Amino acid sequence: MRPRKTHAARSFSRSEARTQALDQFKVAADDPDTPERERALSNLRAGEILDTMGRRGEAVSYYRRVQQLQEFDGSHEIAEQYLLSPYHPE
Repeated sequence: MRPRKTHAARSFSRSEARTQALDQFKVAADDPDTPERERALSNLRAGEILDTMGRRGEAVSYYRRVQQLQEFDGSHEIAEQYLLSPYHPE
């Protein structure tokens, strides 16, 4: 029988996973060899994660970067929405 994870352990696991995802999105967003569509969406996702971490200033900078790249899949409109109001997962 496996022990159940405590609430704190689950929260830590989610936090660790979120940090790892953020790191990967930042790498893709900053790599000039990454296709522009992927760079735009990576900047957007990095901003979302930063907003969930309470790091609004950093999130805003990533949303602004989205707007400097070519528009893909509504990325500019979404970034504009998040510039006006922080991302909150549903």
